[in-house]
Amino acid sequence: MKTIIFSLFCSIVFFYKAQTTEQNNLLKNTATVEELQQMLVTDYVAMSEMNKVVPKNQFTVSNLMVLNPYGDVSAQSQAKAIEDQFSSVFNESSWKFDAIDLQNGFQKLTVTTSSGQTERASYNCVGATFHSGTLIEGMDVDAYLFQSKTNTKAYILLFLVANGITVVADFIKQ
Repeated sequence: MKTIIFSLFCSIVFFYKAQTTEQNNLLKNTATVEELQQMLVTDYVAMSEMNKVVPKNQFTVSNLMVLNPYGDVSAQSQAKAIEDQFSSVFNESSWKFDAIDLQNGFQKLTVTTSSGQTERASYNCVGATFHSGTLIEGMDVDAYLFQSKTNTKAYILLFLVANGITVVADFIKQ
């Protein structure tokens, strides 16, 4: 009987600890998202016509981070893995957007990583987003830009990856 009670007690303690960890993770994630939202509202302006922002321009990605709306351990590790993967490929990368092709509506985007690898992808501008279905294999990228109110070359790049996980990065116009 003592073994059963002890096992039950250990299970309750483990469950409580797991719940507390998830709650703490969720609180941290929520605070980070709220800080980002406040910064975007206070210090940035949402770009509503992407076709006036990205074509014929070049940007550099830096300070990439991934925001996760969940607190459970598996979501935390998934977000960390995505952040590591995206950072290794895109941090300090250069994104060069070709001019608008009036014939077909699609343009080319050239991404050059810090290691010198180059990827060409099609993109188009639709309202407040630029869209590329070929930049990242198996994923459509619908990205939003927010321009700094004090530095017209400084932007925040924001796009959803999966399950509410969002990539956020500084996007600096060259």
